Amino acid sequence: KGVDDVTLHMDYSSLHVTTGEWVLAVTPQAVERSVAGPVRRIDVQMTPRVAESKFSVPPHGMIGQSWDGDNKAVFGEEDEFPVRGEYTTSAMAEGAIEGVPTDYLMSSPYATDFKYSRFGLDHASPRDVSKLTGRVKAASPQAANGAGVVEKEMELSAGQVS
Repeated sequence: KGVDDVTLHMDYSSLHVTTGEWVLAVTPQAVERSVAGPVRRIDVQMTPRVAESKFSVPPHGMIGQSWDGDNKAVFGEEDEFPVRGEYTTSAMAEGAIEGVPTDYLMSSPYATDFKYSRFGLDHASPRDVSKLTGRVKAASPQAANGAGVVEKEMELSAGQVS
């Protein structure tokens, strides 16, 4: 199926989305060693189809920093998990994201408006890494076309995904 420059394809258990600038694969996986809580997760694999410098609207936030063209990896606040016992997370990537976590709050579940939103824009500049306070190190090398050599992956907890 396709609409404009977006095509969707399903295989056995994965959804593949292709746009002019991206290829995404969405795949359910088991949560290994799950004691309580979700037993399935959703893996989202994103691969750019163009060089980072060619994005009309560079991505932002935790996902977008992987492809903002600055060749820097920025590490924000991280939780330290105990060996045993209950734990409540508190870190929200402060230092690696633009602004503070509350800048990303939206007015309703389907809203697209927040301080750093790029939804609906035709053009935008990449983030200004000089404004970030997290630990910075060199990012992985780029392929000849400027797209990341290693595909970035993230895991989103999705409760019981079937």
